[in-house]
Amino acid sequence: MSNTYYLNANTNQLMRYNGGNSDVPLVDNVVSLKFEYFGDPNPPIAPNPGPGKENCLYDALGNYKNLATLTPDEGSLAPLPAAILKDGPMCGGGTNQFDADLLRVRKVRVTMRVQAANPAMRGSDTTLFKHPGTSKGGEKFVPDYNISFEVSPRNLNLTR
Repeated sequence: MSNTYYLNANTNQLMRYNGGNSDVPLVDNVVSLKFEYFGDPNPPIAPNPGPGKENCLYDALGNYKNLATLTPDEGSLAPLPAAILKDGPMCGGGTNQFDADLLRVRKVRVTMRVQAANPAMRGSDTTLFKHPGTSKGGEKFVPDYNISFEVSPRNLNLTR
């Protein structure tokens, strides 16, 4: 099963799409959503298809197609910017193609910002409120709340 999570900016909802016929809202009043990827600074070396076969990492003669080594800055992990995750070489085939650098992913940081549902509970200060409301201040407003967590996908082979 494959799930896709995204922010519907028109409705301020965190959405999930599971490949079926419809998108499902999960959380209301989400005003920003960010995914950051971190991975092995060393390029992936597996899967190796063996002599006479080619894939995204090895040519038909068994020679490794050199991918860049990255500089770690998140402990032993390196940030994986969006550009590196779609520049190739591509693995897989047909509608299941993916960038070889996705084999590096070891951690995903998710950051989202949520707001009070009632505009009367949001003030006018844009540093506290992504979508300002009508509260005049004091104890009668609830600032936006930032939530951040990290996920390490469980289906990874952490050995090289």
